[in-house]
Amino acid sequence: MLMAWVLYSLLLYFLGRALMPGWIRFMENHRLTDSNYNGDRIPTAGGLFIVMMLVIHSLVIQGIAYGKPTAGSQGINLALPNVYTLGAVTVAFLGFLDDTVGHKTPKGFTGHWGLWKEHRVVSTGTVKAGGIAVAAMLFVLRGDTDLSAPWGWVALQWLCIVLAANGINLLDTRPGRAFKGFGALYLLATAVMMLNDQGHRQDFLVMSLPVLVSMALLLGADLKGQIMLGDTGANLLGFVLGCWIVQATGWKLQLLLLAGFILLHAITWRHSLSRLIDNHRWLSWLDSLGRESGPEKN
Repeated sequence: MLMAWVLYSLLLYFLGRALMPGWIRFMENHRLTDSNYNGDRIPTAGGLFIVMMLVIHSLVIQGIAYGKPTAGSQGINLALPNVYTLGAVTVAFLGFLDDTVGHKTPKGFTGHWGLWKEHRVVSTGTVKAGGIAVAAMLFVLRGDTDLSAPWGWVALQWLCIVLAANGINLLDTRPGRAFKGFGALYLLATAVMMLNDQGHRQDFLVMSLPVLVSMALLLGADLKGQIMLGDTGANLLGFVLGCWIVQATGWKLQLLLLAGFILLHAITWRHSLSRLIDNHRWLSWLDSLGRESGPEKN
């Protein structure tokens, strides 16, 4: 079974590698571009590539389930990947709206509230936040969830997903930073799951593959400043990370990570995260690892 997943991962990788040049041309031809820190116009909304890989993967899984009705008895919980994929695609779509037609000026809660208070305009960021909240709740209360679980537990998981979705987006102000934050927390959740045997291991693997493959394909281009994840990609990665955290870890680590996400939001509300990182030697080294040098903006 493990060898089958390894071979499938390789096939998914080479398929994505073959599709990537066409995807970049599509983005450029349709002017889905923005200026990077060097002032060059590059494809934005890189999360659309991740969505494409998620959809392809979902079709494969559905095909396997259709052709082999007993798959559920072998540990593949189709309710989980279905709700997860629907939520991830929804979050990416809302992020895409924010990337393409959203107001660029309002930042944070006060900015979005100010736009409504002064102009009676509901920002795309507000719509996105509401959509992420709904998608997170649908994932937490999916069909296989024990509805007798304490509401405090439900609230903890919901907050982890919501704040992770926005937290990774807060990191996405330098090339590669969102991927690095996502990767570090993903590895932490995976290590905890393997050590404690918590969560649904095969479901976790099924959910992981398309995003990890996309990360392997996009990370180099992101570090070189050749593509942008945009809100489409950063919010999507954060939502996916939050879902993995609540699947793979227990309440103690979830509570600790939630506190970390709250701290991140509090810091970025008042300060520039990039300046804080630049002022710490080791954080600055990790942040710049693999990135091409060039003028950067805070």
